[in-house]
Amino acid sequence: MSVSFVLLNWNSEELGAAAAASVRRQSHHDVELVVVDNASDDGSLPLIRDHRPDRVIELATNTGFANGMNLGVDAARGDAVVLLNSDATVPSDFAARVATRWVQGSDVADVGAVGGLEVDINPTTSRAIGAEPQRGPYRLSRTMRVAYEPVDQSCDAEAVTASALVLPRRAIDAVQSRFGQLFDPRYHSYGEDIDLFRKLARLGLRVVFDAGLRSTHYRSFASTPRLADKRGRLRVNVVTNRHANIIRHSATAQLGPNLAAAAVEDLGFCALRLAARDLGATRDVGRAWAATASRTPSHLRFRREHGPGPRHDATLFSFVKRY
Repeated sequence: MSVSFVLLNWNSEELGAAAAASVRRQSHHDVELVVVDNASDDGSLPLIRDHRPDRVIELATNTGFANGMNLGVDAARGDAVVLLNSDATVPSDFAARVATRWVQGSDVADVGAVGGLEVDINPTTSRAIGAEPQRGPYRLSRTMRVAYEPVDQSCDAEAVTASALVLPRRAIDAVQSRFGQLFDPRYHSYGEDIDLFRKLARLGLRVVFDAGLRSTHYRSFASTPRLADKRGRLRVNVVTNRHANIIRHSATAQLGPNLAAAAVEDLGFCALRLAARDLGATRDVGRAWAATASRTPSHLRFRREHGPGPRHDATLFSFVKRY
């Protein structure tokens, strides 16, 4: 059984090469590496090429995470496809476990996506990030926020870490048949994984946390000159795409309350950041609300075409200090 890794690169510096190297160290006999480069200009693509990818797709402009992954998945031939972040690495037995457990397993016919245990590392200090650096399955609030669920055994989940996300080929085919594409390209970055998990739920396919799959994610990576710009873009995309997921996937009776709760969360976040003299937060949330307004017609069209989402009995509010 073949396993394809799709590595999406954009200015990852040396981390993209480390991700590619981890793929080439796999013990499994049938592994493919597909690289999609989103118009990098930092010299990272030649470093990745040193690890002999089977296919490289070079894009003239940065078309975003969702579109780049769509192109890579379409080019991949594996019975399972691993969506690998350019700032993540996997151990040498990763593909072998995917093949034996999630391609050939006897209970995987209704599995749509599999995520493993992710260890967050700061690439500057090589130290774990936070008090709970290991991340596994997530709970999903009605406002489409995720909260880490500390478990040490495999289980079904509403969402999983996506830095090395495993998708069986049959699940990819099912999503593309129903929704046209795996990811909606309008999700330039952030939130596209939640949209995918909710699509899988609509198809009756499970999202699974596998405690035996492990990856390392250099989560805080951002080169210093780009850090402030990245924080602003992250906030705008996170808020915009969270509202998109609410509109697209809320049950009819829950849509209004969910949107109202999300607005309260956004205002609470702005208040917290203003108290910390972070004036950019209010500007970024305002930009996100404007983007949401312009995209709402397309999200409502999605609801008309595919119906409302199933009722989601979960926590309504989830306040956070950072986006």
